Amino acid sequence: MRVETPQLLWHSETDKNVNAAINGVSLLQSGLLDPTKELYGNVLATGGNSNLLHLWKIAFAPAVSGSTIFQKHNDNQNKIEHLCSFTRSDSAVHAVSFSPDGLHLGAGLSTGTILIWSVPHNKRGNGNGRHFWCGVTREQDLMVRVVQVATDNISDLCWSADSQRLVVGSVDGAMAVCELQEDTWRVVYKNANDHSHYIQGVCYDPTGVYIASMSSDRSVRVFSRKIPKKKKKKVPEIVTSNLELNYRSKEIRRSRNGNGANKNFFCDEATLNSFVRRLAWTPDGAFLITPAALHGSSGYATLMFARHQYDEPYRILGGLEKPSLVVRPNPKLFELPAIETNENESKENQSPVPSNTSSLPYRSIFAVLTWDSVLIYDTHHRQPLSVIRGLHYAHLMDATWSADGHTLIVCSNDGYLSIINFAEGELGKVYERPVESTPPVAAPVTAALLPPCEPGPVAVLQTRPAKKAKFAVPEVDEEIVEPVDPPSVVPKRSADEAMAGVDKLTLTDEEANKKKKKRIQPILLQAA
Repeated sequence: MRVETPQLLWHSETDKNVNAAINGVSLLQSGLLDPTKELYGNVLATGGNSNLLHLWKIAFAPAVSGSTIFQKHNDNQNKIEHLCSFTRSDSAVHAVSFSPDGLHLGAGLSTGTILIWSVPHNKRGNGNGRHFWCGVTREQDLMVRVVQVATDNISDLCWSADSQRLVVGSVDGAMAVCELQEDTWRVVYKNANDHSHYIQGVCYDPTGVYIASMSSDRSVRVFSRKIPKKKKKKVPEIVTSNLELNYRSKEIRRSRNGNGANKNFFCDEATLNSFVRRLAWTPDGAFLITPAALHGSSGYATLMFARHQYDEPYRILGGLEKPSLVVRPNPKLFELPAIETNENESKENQSPVPSNTSSLPYRSIFAVLTWDSVLIYDTHHRQPLSVIRGLHYAHLMDATWSADGHTLIVCSNDGYLSIINFAEGELGKVYERPVESTPPVAAPVTAALLPPCEPGPVAVLQTRPAKKAKFAVPEVDEEIVEPVDPPSVVPKRSADEAMAGVDKLTLTDEEANKKKKKRIQPILLQAA
């Protein structure tokens, strides 16, 4: 593991040469780092109190497994290059996040506004739109959308897995959902009644079922999509609101263990004087992890809630000296550790096996940020895998993982970033889901195999014969007309005979009788 804190002015205030506080960071895999090795580079977005949003191009240095190095010399450092600055913001940036598909970058401002930068449509060919960010040199290269969501500071934002929705939390107690509709971002849901105080963290379920929000009123609310009931009325109703989604919420506030004394799960505003309480889901959506929890009489903890079960925590990660602020899961899933037994090893040195071990065939790794420490946990153990302290002079604000799960970037209120590089295999082996293959269907033993050139048995399907149709014969008083002999060949007439007048053409009696037999002429009778 390698830890480095680059001495850069990430967000310097005007004419002071002092770093402004960094409130949010987001990392995106974009561009080729080395065309010969097919390694991808990374683009980092940072937002802070300097009213600017910066893009940085970063090439991470490899780490060495089995040793922890706090980088102090210039060898093998992470290479950082400034790409451009976005000046569209007119206030402090409190939250920054790239969309999962890499086509959008969202930023929440202190004015209650969201800025969304998007890759132009003509640069998204073949699904490579995310790689456009590594070549951005000015803000005009991107499309910008402005969405007014709240009346006060935006504290946190989070994307849905399909990058079509964005959930936002604000200081005025409102949670809103923005949706992309025909290249326009619209607010399709807004709720300002469930929380009685600041919303300091929001997260979107990776499966798209739930939305969670955390507030300084010591509560967490889990929202699920509410399907409207079918109405019997066929007349369409007039919709007076532009909000198209409806959610119902469930509150997580107190322990309900039935012992008569209900205790609050989370810290109040006096205990935790921080602007953020950023909760998160594991990448598979199996657990909801919430910070700022209380443990015992004077301790602090982080809570893990199993999916669909929010009455009691699945596991309590206690033993913290200071409250936890931010939870950031690793985007990769890892295999379960191998169980090694040693009879000579004392029971005290053996790691405790959790009593409520999950039945999942993999484990999730996540980072928990306290006031001054970074702790690396997984869903299999109770104790942290790693603890890093003393990186910054002010409290931590946000963190982001790289796409390969080997690098963690942490930002602080002192205006600096720390880059934590993990070596290959240091966190474990990446879990690969088994490929589901359809087994071939074997023919029954009794079925006889036919030669390829010989026809098989033919089954004739017979149905009931159709009923004969009945034809109604009309009753006619006149006698039935006999069939007429075929006409003989008529000799060709001369031109003079053909041009004879009509008055000269007469019929004999025999010809007239034959003419009458060919057709029955109806006679119209008039009433007397």
